[in-house]
Amino acid sequence: KTELVVPKDSPSPDLRVHRGAAIYFSRIQEDMAEFLASHMETFQAYCCTEPGIPIPIVITGFSMGGILANLGTLLTVKVFKDRGVPANLQLYTFSSPKAGNTALRDRIADSVQVYWNYFLKHDPVASFPPEEEGYVTGGNLV
Repeated sequence: KTELVVPKDSPSPDLRVHRGAAIYFSRIQEDMAEFLASHMETFQAYCCTEPGIPIPIVITGFSMGGILANLGTLLTVKVFKDRGVPANLQLYTFSSPKAGNTALRDRIADSVQVYWNYFLKHDPVASFPPEEEGYVTGGNLV
């Protein structure tokens, strides 16, 4: 049986993610937030010629990287929001295991403009962990 836990710095106490993914992401979370914050002006200068135009950001992940992409999306939303910089986020995962519960999926869906999850119907990776343990597949399924 797998365990659902509240991730570090969660935007909501209702969000639950796979325990292993939460541990792994916590190891890169601070570096990722620092990278995003330190490159904010570069993103704006490169992508947007006028102030207030959302910065387009595409986040992707394959397999375990799909779970990390889900968690990275929440962090990216927080970093941009904390700095008052608009962003147009798109999340694409490929053959990703289920990242967490319904609250996680819904929070991500409400935070991005595009949320696609590509997988094969009988792919064992994409069907794990089981829904009976509270996990749900995220994104629009393709």
